[in-house]
Amino acid sequence: MSTNHVLEYLRLIDTGHFAEALTHFEPDAMIISPSLRGGEALNFQDFSELVYDYERTATPEQLAEDHEVDKFVASGDTVMAEGFVTGPSSNRYFLISTRLAPSGLIQRYSYLTWQVEDEKAVQVLRA
Repeated sequence: MSTNHVLEYLRLIDTGHFAEALTHFEPDAMIISPSLRGGEALNFQDFSELVYDYERTATPEQLAEDHEVDKFVASGDTVMAEGFVTGPSSNRYFLISTRLAPSGLIQRYSYLTWQVEDEKAVQVLRA
């Protein structure tokens, strides 16, 4: 199983290549995140529409955010990554869990993120 699709997806998002990032998903992928439509599971088409909308409407600050991966674990067809989304006005912890299809593309994708302002909490999470 190739884990490259997960890391490449994050790299493309961080560099503003949102449409290209979608090529790392299976066409029948399912995506879930509390920050997307209240945690409702999305099919790939609905997720793609949200990504295209974000690409058109994101502020320069949002586009300047980067995923700093602190931990990356792969086991079988499951890949997890955690770290911080950093930017001019953000410091959010993230946790991504993915299941890869036999092709190596992302089949299931879940994304959690929350704001962390306490420096001690940041140090603990990054340890």
